[in-house]
Amino acid sequence: MKYNFPGRVVLVTGAASGIGRATAEAFARAGAIVALTSRDMKQLETVAGQMRSTGAKVSIHHLDVTDRGEAFAVIETVAKEFGRLDILVNNAGIGQCLRLADLQWEDARKIVDTNLMGIIHCIQAALPIMKQQGSGQIVNISSTAGHKGIPFLSVYCATKFAVRGLTESLRMELRKEGIEVISVCPGTTDTEFFRRSVTSTKGWSLKSPWTHKPDGVAERILHACARHKRELVLTPEGKLMVIINKFAPRLIDFLTLKVAANE
Repeated sequence: MKYNFPGRVVLVTGAASGIGRATAEAFARAGAIVALTSRDMKQLETVAGQMRSTGAKVSIHHLDVTDRGEAFAVIETVAKEFGRLDILVNNAGIGQCLRLADLQWEDARKIVDTNLMGIIHCIQAALPIMKQQGSGQIVNISSTAGHKGIPFLSVYCATKFAVRGLTESLRMELRKEGIEVISVCPGTTDTEFFRRSVTSTKGWSLKSPWTHKPDGVAERILHACARHKRELVLTPEGKLMVIINKFAPRLIDFLTLKVAANE
């Protein structure tokens, strides 16, 4: 389905690869002006160059979302450059692939600082801009792991549950401000997530090829914005898992252990 966002200014965190890159490219194809942010400036330059070759209007910015000062500076720069900020996509995130008992404290803190505090930093930076213009959309990328805990991903799951709670609370806080807050919950996506986890893929793998392409997730993110959704749980199996987990959690525990393996 084709969506149109002509002239809308969109900022995407974690845009150098995976879901973030696919989302930035999808918004650009839909006519948006896109600010790409990441810690990986080399890869970001490559992505931006490819997008510009298609006529897309993009800017690139180094952003470590755990750095509150940098988050405020980058978002303010984007808003000044383009005159507004219409959509903030909080996508940057990292995970673990290890039992909690074996996870280093520093790694656990890094996951929380990136996946939760990073989103809080970016939202708090964007809100004054969106409130002043009287409109805006904040898209928080949670996960189906924000609905159901997964073994060997304990701290990652905790942050994704927290992101869903943050989204629900903020949606009510901003109900009169003209700002929408949307939660998007992808399933397992074919990205560098596990290869870039803080534990270097130790401890977790999928036995089943239940993975989906980033482009499909990006399309659903545009759908959520265009149709003013509150929350989207992606993939049929993700939706089924959420439903069954409410009524038969032991069954979902059993099935989850069937597709997760401790290496």
